[in-house]
Parts: sequence; structure tokens; C-alpha cells
Amino acid sequence: MTSLFDVINHMQVGVIASPDVHSFELTEREHFVILGCDGLWGVFGPSDAVAFVQKQLKGGLLQLAFFQETSSATSAARRLVREAIRERRCKDNCTAIVIVFKHR
Repeated sequence: MTSLFDVINHMQVGVIASPDVHSFELTEREHFVILGCDGLWGVFGPSDAVAFVQKQLKGGLLQLAFFQETSSATSAARRLVREAIRERRCKDNCTAIVIVFKHR
């Protein structure tokens, strides 16, 4: 006889524990990176998300002071998530982080 414990242990799990890892050299062309969960990417294409964040940051990434960059990145991430949920009707969990690179 099979117990419920045996059945649960042999079920396929819908969570993947192995991450996607990409490595590349940063150049002056890279201004920021957007980290988002599947809910965000379900309603935003990569180029749409980049254009949205660029607009939020107002193109002044290199002229801003560090504190302002941090504040702008936080604001851009919040607005990106708000757009995904309110305007694009994301029904999944939706989180985003915007990291702005400061080039020397």
C-alpha cells in the first residue's frame, strides 16, 4: 500500500532550484539592470521594460549624485511594478529591482 507521504515525495515540483546565470563585461553602454520575477516578465517584454525604466530615470543617469541615483532606481522599480499590476493587469506575483551602474 502507498502512503500519502510516498506519493508527495514522487510528485514533480513546479519550482526550479537551479538559477539562470549570465556573465558579461560591463561597458559604458550598460546603465542599469532590471531584476524581475516571472510576473513582471509575463506582462513586460525586455525592451519594453528597459524603455520604461529609461523614461523613469529621465536619461540623466550619469549626471545624478549617488543618493539621487539610488532614489531614482527605487522609484523606477516601484513605477515598473505599479505599471505591471495596474495598467497591464499582471495577475501573478510581481517584484522588480533596478540597479543603476555608476561608471567612473
